[in-house]
Amino acid sequence: MVSQPSVNHEKVGTVMEASHHQQRNGGVGSSSRSETPTQSSSTSTTEDSGSAPLNRLSNMESSGNENNKRLMHSCASRHDRSNIDSAPLTSRAPNRMNKRGELQISDPTKPSVSSSLLRASKSRNDIGAPSADNDNVVIEERRRHVNNEGQYTVHKYLRGRLLGKGGFAKVYHCTAMDTNKNYAVKIVSKANLVKARARQKVCFDFYIKNNVTAASAFNSTLTFCPSSQLQAEIKIHRTLKHRHVCEYKHFFEDRNNCYILLELCHNQSLNELIKRRKRLTEQEAVFFMKHMLEAVQYMHDKNVIHRDLKLGNLFIDKNMNIKVGDFGLATKLEHKGETRKTVCGTPNYIAPEVIQGDKATRCHSFEVDVWSMGVILYTTLFGKPPYEAKDVKATYQRIINNEYSFPRRIEVSDVAKDLIEWMLQSRPADRYVILC
Repeated sequence: MVSQPSVNHEKVGTVMEASHHQQRNGGVGSSSRSETPTQSSSTSTTEDSGSAPLNRLSNMESSGNENNKRLMHSCASRHDRSNIDSAPLTSRAPNRMNKRGELQISDPTKPSVSSSLLRASKSRNDIGAPSADNDNVVIEERRRHVNNEGQYTVHKYLRGRLLGKGGFAKVYHCTAMDTNKNYAVKIVSKANLVKARARQKVCFDFYIKNNVTAASAFNSTLTFCPSSQLQAEIKIHRTLKHRHVCEYKHFFEDRNNCYILLELCHNQSLNELIKRRKRLTEQEAVFFMKHMLEAVQYMHDKNVIHRDLKLGNLFIDKNMNIKVGDFGLATKLEHKGETRKTVCGTPNYIAPEVIQGDKATRCHSFEVDVWSMGVILYTTLFGKPPYEAKDVKATYQRIINNEYSFPRRIEVSDVAKDLIEWMLQSRPADRYVILC
């Protein structure tokens, strides 16, 4: 049995904030780490009780949001976001821009998201090739009255640009034509559900036996029958109400499709951000990690395991706040000691206990989300996942052997590396825990 994990927010804050304290005093710990692959073991590092209090993570969101608002205000309206790279940043006089385009706050106790972070989060209208899907398609919902059999009201939504797509669904920007409110709509074709029910989509054995290349599989999700999973996704997501969880709005269907109306996150996801920025500063990583930790703690309190935490499922709203989304692989446990056996997730982020052993011995629980957070933190700081290899089979082997290294060319503090190591422990019980 695997016990429920927990992560102490204060300790995470202390660990990550200590990195800023260390860097301000000229200390960088990357030179003390080996370039060779590291097999993590249980870490017994303790904090220095005599050091000054470093736990400011709890107030980072509010201070970060204030700075974000100043940054966003300087870019005027959303229609002017295309000029965001050249727009002057208006903030308090002591704040300065460094050569890398990052906003330097005079008070080190009030970290903010850098201006380059905002520039990397331009709207999808300004990024990439135009969508092949036609814009401005009207979606019609016929909503039945509860107490009036046979009567219904018609609600129309104007489907806009394509925001993203997966194996069975596409997500679009949409606007409710009666209220003019903006949403993201996840559209799942019923024809795809029928086909998938017959073939059960892609299974773990397919990846292993066919040695699928990294380019086609690293960001793909291992899953199972989507028709039943879609029902589970809706059932779980509609019960989650948290400021760092992408809000579920509404579900409806017609003859051809299922529609899930969701909160619109204007700044895409961390995946697009990392593609443009390559990697984040530790200050920025702390800002986003706190949001993710709060969301994961909330989900675990509700006995929900996400099981597919990755950069592409961490969306960013207009205030640069993280919103955890896509509950397609999530599961809800009956009690804390219960485990699951299904092999699912995204190859680069899968915990070893998900893929090790056979069905009789294999099991996983809350700790898989902690592992994924460790991979996410590593990726944001170093620019690539820790276990990435030439193909999925090699990636799984590295995950099972826990082989990864910290590149010396990138300066990251020892305390940040310690936090990554605590999350990436091979034994689930040894992982850094979230206190629920």
